[in-house]
Amino acid sequence: MKNARGFTIVELLIVIVVIGILAVIAISTFGSAQVRAENTKTAEAVKSYIKAIQAYKADNGTYPIAFNTWPCIGANAINDCARISGATTCFGAGGTGVNAAFDALVQPYLGSTKPEISNQQMNCGGSMFAAGYYESTATGTSGQITFYQKTNVPCSKLGGVSDTGRAQSDDTTVCYLYFN
Repeated sequence: MKNARGFTIVELLIVIVVIGILAVIAISTFGSAQVRAENTKTAEAVKSYIKAIQAYKADNGTYPIAFNTWPCIGANAINDCARISGATTCFGAGGTGVNAAFDALVQPYLGSTKPEISNQQMNCGGSMFAAGYYESTATGTSGQITFYQKTNVPCSKLGGVSDTGRAQSDDTTVCYLYFN
């Protein structure tokens, strides 16, 4: 057994480092996939609301009126959207929440359940943001959906909405979809 050779400490360290590098790559890929999935969940909910709001306008001649109330869109566990904590109003958002009147207006066009929107929270200027909300003019001649995505992502036009705006801060992308 004198000629039996084992692993040297250097060989063991190299194997440990390679395994560590592979683990870091796997963990970061998994985390990125989760963020993309949550962003997709939010985008799909927004598409459902766009269709519902457009159908509402087709039936009623105006967009649902939610002037100065900023109702949350989508079903989410926190029952809050836009700024959920913090002192600043980053991107001008804040004061949003569940709005039963808006929900009642669009529910017939959404189906039996509200679309599920992501609960992921994003940091924007020291405040935490989540989900999205709707607002309209006082007359219902135009409206806007604002929603939040994690990381720096494009805000693609969803559901044929004519105009899109975008802002970026910290780990948050805010998307503005306008109806007019």
